[in-house]
This record gives sequence, structure tokens and C-alpha cells, in this order.
Amino acid sequence: MTCNASFGHQGKLVFALGEGTPSDWSVSSRSFDFRSSTLAKHGRRVFADGIRGTRSPHIDRLRDATYYVSGEVVIDVSPSDLEYLLPLIMGTGPALLEDVPYFACMMDTDADVFKFTDLKVNGAVLSGRAPRLNESSSPDLMTLSLQLVGKTFTSGQTYPAAAPEITTGSATQPYILADATISIESANREVVSFAFLVRNGLATRFVNSLTATNICPGTTRFVGARLVHPWNADHDDLLDISINTGNTATFTFTNGGMSTAFTMVALDTANQPSPTIRHKGEIFLQRDYRAYAKGTVGVDYNKELTVVNDATP
Repeated sequence: MTCNASFGHQGKLVFALGEGTPSDWSVSSRSFDFRSSTLAKHGRRVFADGIRGTRSPHIDRLRDATYYVSGEVVIDVSPSDLEYLLPLIMGTGPALLEDVPYFACMMDTDADVFKFTDLKVNGAVLSGRAPRLNESSSPDLMTLSLQLVGKTFTSGQTYPAAAPEITTGSATQPYILADATISIESANREVVSFAFLVRNGLATRFVNSLTATNICPGTTRFVGARLVHPWNADHDDLLDISINTGNTATFTFTNGGMSTAFTMVALDTANQPSPTIRHKGEIFLQRDYRAYAKGTVGVDYNKELTVVNDATP
């Protein structure tokens, strides 16, 4: 008997650069080995709940209204993945740009194929933590969570035959926390857990349309990290980072000849509490860092984040 059910392991996902529906899904595209996806159409219906001499609502007062497209795609990320994804997060170039590009997504959910167009990355979080003794899960895998917003959704599609196969080879080996070298104020630091985030602050615009009309640069961008350090003499200088010194930080992941380096030119910890004693176990120092731009435009100006990715084995 045929199994009349859909399973996540049958899912497929491909991205393709550009606005609207790609004419060729083999161009500027990539298929991903992904952990999960909540990217979806969020439909809305509005009901005119007026006074009509009864407590019974009438179906004629119900209408479809503007819908939203948003969700998160989570990937155990590799140098090869970052080669494609970093320009979607930051814009094309090693330093941050003021806007990020549109792209499309086709997602096969086994029972149906969904198309999402005019997507942008509103935020991204790269995270992982050290495992505990005899832990059975894989927390040290570095996961990249992409928070996406978009304009349109269409069901009943055919998954593109031209979509590339999932890339293989050593460049697709996922990063793990042990690959990380964390340098803050010119000293290498130990971390128990790591989360690096970019919030692009996009504004999704709705006018007289059933879909979003534009996704524009909106509020101030945020680049930062939450790091949990062992509390010891090697980290007590992180209690109070001076605003005026323009502390730099570099987070570098290295696997063989491949590497990804995140460099921030001015880092601040924004007045956070000192460590506390909550139990008999090890004491940790949690620090939430924020990166800032530095220098004079046209002279020595640097954006708050620069990333160099080398996916060559």
C-alpha cells in the first residue's frame, strides 16, 4: 500500500538570485542541505463585525486580505554555503552594503511545491555551543538561521528540473565550534557558546495590494554577538571595554585550507552585569557585544562588519 503521507526527509529547497520568478533555475542558484524551514505564506481574512440585530456572524462579511510571507531557514553551514549566502545577508562585497539583494525560493514539501518570490534576508544568526560530556546531540555544529521576508507565494508549482544538485565535497563539510578562533582586544578567547547576528532592519511595505510592494532598508542595522566565556583571569578584562579605544574583534572559522573571518572594527559591550554565583558549578561570563562603524568617510572609514570567506579546499 502506498504511504499517503508527506515526510520532511523528502523536502527540497533551492534559491535563485533576482527579482520575480527566475527564467532559469540553473542560473545564480543553489540547492541546500537544510535542517528546517518555517518559510510560509501567512494568510489573512478580515471580518466586518458590525451591529446587525443578532449575535450570529454572517459569511458575506468575510474577505481575503493582504497576506504576509516570512519564516526561517536553518542550515548547518559550510564554507561553500557561505560563499552563496553571505551576499544575500550583507550585499555583494566583503563589507556591508546599505541594501541586500532579492532572491526566489522553490520548496518541495512532498505533497506540493511552493514558490516564494522577492525574498530578502532580514536577519541571520550563526550559532553553536560546546557539547557536554556524553551528550548525544550535535550542539557544536554551527547553524545559520536565515530570517526571511518576501512578497509573493504560489502553490501548485513543479520543482524545477534545472535546479542544481546539492553540492558535495570537502568545502561542504559544516563548520563546528572547535573550528573557531575568537579574538577580542588582540587576545584569543575561549567560548562555551557562540551566537553572531546581523539584523538588517528591513521595512516590508504594504499599500493597496494583496501582497507586499517593496522591501526596503528601514531602521538602523545591528551587528553583534552573544558569547559565553569561562570566568577566569583570561577574561576579566572583558568586564569593562572602553568606548574610546575602538576595540576590534575577529571571529575566524578554519577547516583545513578553508576559512571564514568576521572582522569588526569597533566593539562595545553596552553596560552589562558582572558574573553571578547561581549554583555550585562553573561560573561563566556572558557578554552581548555590538559592532559599530569607525573612521571618517573618504579617509579611513570602515563599516561595522567585514567578512572574508575562502571556500577553496
